[in-house]
Formats: sequence, structure tokens, C-alpha cells
Amino acid sequence: MKKLILLTIIFITGITCLAQVNQDTLVSNYITKDVVEKLSEDELISLVKDLEEMKYNPEYLQGVTGQGKYIYEQFASEDFVKSILICVIISILVFIILVISLPLYFNMRKNRSFNAMIKEFATKGQQTPNELILSLSKKRSDFQKAIIMVSTGIAVSVALAIMIKDSRIWAVGLIPVIIGIGYYIAYRITN
Repeated sequence: MKKLILLTIIFITGITCLAQVNQDTLVSNYITKDVVEKLSEDELISLVKDLEEMKYNPEYLQGVTGQGKYIYEQFASEDFVKSILICVIISILVFIILVISLPLYFNMRKNRSFNAMIKEFATKGQQTPNELILSLSKKRSDFQKAIIMVSTGIAVSVALAIMIKDSRIWAVGLIPVIIGIGYYIAYRITN
């Protein structure tokens, strides 16, 4: 449930930032709503194709003048890139804050309820059950940690390899894989 809440908040934040960037740049600077309403579906599709062509093929602009050139220059402007970077940075910061704060908050709630339960036993004069006290000392085994770290590392490596092609950035995912192997070795030695 915690992970679902976290992913939902991150998804909503990302969508909001992306919508704001798209609204600020594409609609208000390049194509007004009036223009979009006046164009037919075929003309809109043609305009989007032209924008994509201009984005990936700068030579396309040599014969283009007027509004098309203006749209390309605005689309490739530093302001557009800055707004995208700001959106990405804000999303990353929100993600980091949520990753740190949500587990702390849920652990704090769990500890408060546990302490209230022990206090209730003490006020009634009853002995605290041993199972309750032993439940505090349960921790993940090294084997569980190894599986989590290796699978996380593989997922990060695959995601980075897919997103950033022709780069060695995927090797960042090897760090958790190696840590997971270390946990597995520790598990095998102790057992």
C-alpha cells in the first residue's frame, strides 16, 4: 500500500509538471487554442509531423520560412529545455523527499501503536506477551536483502540501457547487484 501511494504521488507530480510544461510552451507560445480549433484533423496531423521532422532533422528548416521556422526556433530554445530540466529536477526532489519521509512516517505510526499497546498491558498489570516482544526483533535476512538488491540492480541496469542507448550509464545498476551478491555470500557463510 505504501509503495502504491508513493508511485501514485510521483505519477501525479510528473503528469502535472509535464502538462504545465506542455501548456506553457507548445500551446501558448507556438500554437494558440484558436488555431487548434480552426484546423482540421488532417492539418493538425500534418503540423505535428512537421514539428517532429523539424525536431529531428535541422536540414528540414532550410526551405522553411515564416511560422514553421518560428515554431522550430521556439521549440529548440533554451527556455524550453530549461523548463523541462526544472520539471525533471522537481520530480526527482519530490521523489527523494517521499522516499525518505513516507517510510519514516509509517514506522513512526507503527512504533506509536506498539508503544500504546505495551502501555495498555502495563496499566492493566498484565505481562507483555513474548511473541509481541519477539516481533520487534524480526529483521530481513541477508538472503532477502540479496534478492532485493540484485533484482533492483538488474532493473536499474535494464532501464538505463533502454533509456540511454550508446552509453555505459547502465553500469550504475551493477552497484546494487554487487552489494546483493555480498549479502548472499554473508547469508551462505552464516548458515
